[in-house]
Amino acid sequence: MLETKKLIQNYIESGKHFPVEFDEYFPILGYSKKCIAKRSFLKFSFTQGEDFQIVDKFDKVGRPREEMTLTLDCAKLFAFLTKASQGKEVYRLFQVVEKHLKYCRYEFENNYIRTQERKAREMREFTQTKLELNQEEIKRLQRENMEIKKRLKTQTHDFSSSGEFAPIFEEILVKFGN
Repeated sequence: MLETKKLIQNYIESGKHFPVEFDEYFPILGYSKKCIAKRSFLKFSFTQGEDFQIVDKFDKVGRPREEMTLTLDCAKLFAFLTKASQGKEVYRLFQVVEKHLKYCRYEFENNYIRTQERKAREMREFTQTKLELNQEEIKRLQRENMEIKKRLKTQTHDFSSSGEFAPIFEEILVKFGN
C-alpha cells in the first residue's frame, strides 16, 4: 500500500496533464489483465483527448505498443466507479495523499511567509540601528567641528596681532563659517 501511496503522490506532483500510465495503474486497482481493465475503463464513457490519451509507441522490432495515459481526475473516477477489488481503496488513497500534499503546501507557504516577514523585520531593525548610529556620528562630528572652530578662532585671535597669519585665518573662518 505504501508503494501505491508513493505512486499516487508521484502522479499528483508530476505536473503533467496525463500523468497516470494505465499499464502501471490497472494492477493496483486489482485487475489481473490489461484487456479486462481497458474494457471496464471504456465502459465508463471517458473522453479521449480530455480524460485520457492513447499513443502508439514503436519499438525497434515488432508491432507498435499502445500506451494509454489518464488525467488525475479520470484515474480517481475510474478507481471510484470500478468494481475491481481495490478500486475504492485506491480512491481513498488519492483523497488522503491530496489532503496531505495540500497540508504540506500550506505549511510550506506559511513557513515561507513567516521567514520573509522575519527577514523584513530584521532588515528594518538593522536599518533603524544603522540610522541611529549615523545620527550619533553626525552629532559627534558636529561637536568636534564646533570645538575646532573655537580653537581656530582663538588661534586666529592670537596670531592676528603678528599680522602675517591673520589674512589666512580670516579666509579659513569665512570659508568654513564662524
